[in-house]
Amino acid sequence: MGILSKARQTSIERGYEYYKNKNILSFNPLNEDEYEAKVKGNDSTYDVKINIFHTSKCSCNCPFAYGNKKICKQAVNFNLIYCSHSQGKSRGAKPSDNDHRKEKSQ
Repeated sequence: MGILSKARQTSIERGYEYYKNKNILSFNPLNEDEYEAKVKGNDSTYDVKINIFHTSKCSCNCPFAYGNKKICKQAVNFNLIYCSHSQGKSRGAKPSDNDHRKEKSQ
């Protein structure tokens, strides 16, 4: 099951708003399966890690998800960014924090 299937509806809706507002500050691959990001939240910046094959390995240091393996809005936002970049990757684009910053400045 994917990240969105494990997330609460509220987290999906708010994560989508973060996605539209381009709240990702950085986006970096750790390996083929795992990525990390800095996501701007309402009151702070959060460290998010996603594993595209194992949602149990996803994490965020926000108050909602920290220490309890819940899928938060920051993780949903990051997952949406990953999916949009992976679609572009099949056309030759590479996901990186610079790609998202360029989008944000446009």
